[in-house]
Amino acid sequence: KVTELGSGVASSLLGAAIGVPAFTREEALASKKEADARKVNGQPYFLPILVKKETSPEDVAAMNISAGILTAVGGSSSHAMIVAKGRGKPAIAGAPITINEQEGWFEIGGVRIHRHEPFTLDAANNLILKGEVGEQGAAAAGIDLPEDFLTGSRGQGAGNLIDNGR
Repeated sequence: KVTELGSGVASSLLGAAIGVPAFTREEALASKKEADARKVNGQPYFLPILVKKETSPEDVAAMNISAGILTAVGGSSSHAMIVAKGRGKPAIAGAPITINEQEGWFEIGGVRIHRHEPFTLDAANNLILKGEVGEQGAAAAGIDLPEDFLTGSRGQGAGNLIDNGR
């Protein structure tokens, strides 16, 4: 089931990503390593989506390996947005999220998304969604996807769903 949870102040307008939240640089790197191992073994996997209050230059390594970026602070000229646009990554900044890094969850729209729980970051429509969006899930949730949302190669390029092997 796909549920629309909210949006941000600004988005990179660069497609969408399905991933699992990572709240620190170290967590993002570990999540990427786990995804790579699962991929090699032919198992389903999700890349991390970096979820932070705001990003800084120290987060760039995590931003590079993440499927997308979600921040509570910022707008179109924030560090997260500039880096995301430069790297062709889906990103949403200024989202009304509460983050509990220690317990491993973020909350938006009264719903908590926990560590290792897939969610969708739809930067093309500036939406944060609970669940894995596909054509049927979006239709059931009443969400209109852009024509190119589910096109292109996996994990590549702006305007495409970065579907992380699903």
